[in-house]
Amino acid sequence: MERLGIAIKDKAGIYAAAALIRRRPDLSFTVLYDPAEEGDFCEKNKSRFRAMKLGPSLCLAQDSRGDFSALVEKTSAKGRTLGYRHHDLNTEIIAHTVEDGLFHHSYVLEILKAYGARFEDDGREAVLALLGYSYRRDDFIRAFRSKGIAVADPLDFWLDAIPETGEKGECRFYWMVRDFPAERLMGELLGEEVRFRKYYAHPWLRGEASKKR
Repeated sequence: MERLGIAIKDKAGIYAAAALIRRRPDLSFTVLYDPAEEGDFCEKNKSRFRAMKLGPSLCLAQDSRGDFSALVEKTSAKGRTLGYRHHDLNTEIIAHTVEDGLFHHSYVLEILKAYGARFEDDGREAVLALLGYSYRRDDFIRAFRSKGIAVADPLDFWLDAIPETGEKGECRFYWMVRDFPAERLMGELLGEEVRFRKYYAHPWLRGEASKKR
């Protein structure tokens, strides 16, 4: 089975990666956590994924030059963006729960309902334009349904282009910098124990290949 790559750098990326993994359990992913600020996040991790010989990959950061922004642009062609500050529908309060790593807690559902009651239907979709919102896509849909507002998730735009495999996927997790709170958060979101390993450029050191005798 072809393995796909996901690069993340913060809590929002962790929520987005967890959404992809949960939504498509038939796919195998390599998740690379790289919180370092130096260099172009997307460029350096795309290079790593090419070296790892992975299939289609996503570099998930709230960056105007990154993959997520490109998906938002495609998805929002006929919609309005749901996000923070410069977006059409400002959801600042709930955006902070993503930044704080609290977005998966039950009280967030009440905030979503309040937003759903606040916005009016103008015939356009509401696009989940803030990284991390995809984790609660179905909750957004339920919250906005009462006002007749359809909700679109940019990550679906990417996933829908990948055929179902009918197999059970396997995930590998690597980090450039040890971050045990990030590791625990990923485990909470996936509902299982998750262990990140140190990323090494060489596959032998990553434990992905055995030296031929």
